[in-house]
Amino acid sequence: MAEDSAIHNTWGELIGMTPEELITMANSRAVELGLTPSPNDYRNVINMLRHDYTVYDGQVMRYRSDALYTQILDAIAHDFPWLADQCEKDKATHFARLPLWAQARRMGRHKR
Repeated sequence: MAEDSAIHNTWGELIGMTPEELITMANSRAVELGLTPSPNDYRNVINMLRHDYTVYDGQVMRYRSDALYTQILDAIAHDFPWLADQCEKDKATHFARLPLWAQARRMGRHKR
C-alpha cells in the first residue's frame, strides 16, 4: 500500500477486492449519497477512494489541494494498478472539470 503522510489513505482493506466488487461498492455509495454515478465505473471508484479513504475533503479548500489531488491519484494508481490509466486521465483533465469559480481562483493564484 502506498503510504504518504500527506494523504493518510485508509483503503488497505480494499486492496484485495476485485475491480467488480469495488465498482459495485462505489456505485452503491454514489446512490446512497444521492449522486448520479458517472458512466465511467473507474472514475466512480477513484472518487470513492479519494473522498472516503483520504483527507482530501478536509483539504480541498486549502491552497495545497491541487498537489494533494495528484498525490492521492498517484497513490491510487500504485495500489490499484487497474485504475492507473484513469488516474492519469483524471489528473490531465482535473482543471477543466473544476467549476468555473474554482478555475478562476486557481488562475489568479497560479497564472496558468
